[in-house]
Amino acid sequence: MPPPSVFSALGLFVREGFLSPAERADVERAMRESVGGPAGVYGEATRGRRHASELSVDAGLAHRMAAAVAALGADLQRHFHVRLSDAEPPSFLRYVPGDHYAAHRDRPDARVDAAASRRAVSVVIFVNGPDGPDGFEGGRLRCYGLLGEGLAEIGMDMDPVAGTLVAFESGLLHEVTPVAAGTRYSIASWFSAHESG
Repeated sequence: MPPPSVFSALGLFVREGFLSPAERADVERAMRESVGGPAGVYGEATRGRRHASELSVDAGLAHRMAAAVAALGADLQRHFHVRLSDAEPPSFLRYVPGDHYAAHRDRPDARVDAAASRRAVSVVIFVNGPDGPDGFEGGRLRCYGLLGEGLAEIGMDMDPVAGTLVAFESGLLHEVTPVAAGTRYSIASWFSAHESG
C-alpha cells in the first residue's frame, strides 16, 4: 500500500507529523473517552451509506484542532490554487468494525446542500493508524481518479499513518473502506471557496 508521501506526487496535500506523538496520544485519549452519535450525511442519496460516530469532544480540544487546521489555510491556497474562506468546525469521527463511508464527494450539488456545495478543500487527520496495540485493520482512505481520466475507476488506498494530515479537492471521489478490527479515529474539516463580493 502506498505511503502518504506517494499521494503528494498525485496532487494531494500531505503533512506527515501534523500531530506530534504527544499531541496525537492526547487527542486519541480524549476521543476514546468521548461519547457520540451517528455521523451525519447530506441528501437522500447518501442515507445508509455512512456508518460512523461523530464524537462530542471537550471544547478546548475542538478549538485547538480548529486553530491548527485554520493555520494551514495559506499553504492549502497555494497548493490548490484557490482562495479559501474559513474552515468548518472539525468533526471527530470514530469507526468501529463494520463502519465505513461509501464512495462520495464532499462537495454535493447546491440543491442537496447549499453550504456544503461551496466546499473546495477537504482535510482528514489520521489520529491513529494500523500499527501498535491500539491500531485497526481496514478503514483505509481510498481515492479515485488520481491516475488520470482513463483510470478514474481505480481507487488508491492510503496507508493511514497516525498523526498525518491529508487534504484534497472536495470534488474528489473517495471513501473509507470498512473497518475490520479495532477502532479508527480521525478528524475531518472542510474549507470553502472564498466568495468575492
